[in-house]
Amino acid sequence: MKYWGFIKDPLYGYVHITEVEKKIIDTLPFQRLHRIKQLVFADYVYPGATHTRFEHSIGVMHLAGLLASSLPEQLSPEEIQEVRIAGLLHDVGHGPFSHTYEHLLVKKLGKTHEDLTQWVIRCSELKDVLSENGLDVERVAKLAIGKLLDKGRPFLDQIIRSAVDVDKMDFIQRDS
Repeated sequence: MKYWGFIKDPLYGYVHITEVEKKIIDTLPFQRLHRIKQLVFADYVYPGATHTRFEHSIGVMHLAGLLASSLPEQLSPEEIQEVRIAGLLHDVGHGPFSHTYEHLLVKKLGKTHEDLTQWVIRCSELKDVLSENGLDVERVAKLAIGKLLDKGRPFLDQIIRSAVDVDKMDFIQRDS
């Protein structure tokens, strides 16, 4: 994979990003994650608990790439890039106050943050960035929430969403 640059992460050090990942990170839907705290109000009790969905998403992308690269089932560089992007976008549907707000979302709209994640990927500038860079928008939207359901490669969904996935791997370490 050809990297464009890197982002300094407090857990993983320098996380390399590709040009398409940079374009995704630079979009408004992704940049808004800077303002959504991972642990909502926990910083009132634990002053160090100030990390955001933005940082978490960078970490998930990094771990997704490491896991995808180390699978015994060889993935192509394009598939690894797709998995990294799905990890990067997995939380793009979170609203203010993250999971604290979600019960209202379900009650009023019958939607979860995962439903909104797919909607944001399909209906925002992310769709254009993904399409312009040769990525299948629908496939990325489904993979980002672990619902690609690729019969030939069911393990792809498990990277992002399973009992032990990269999302949990990142937030357990980051939140502690």
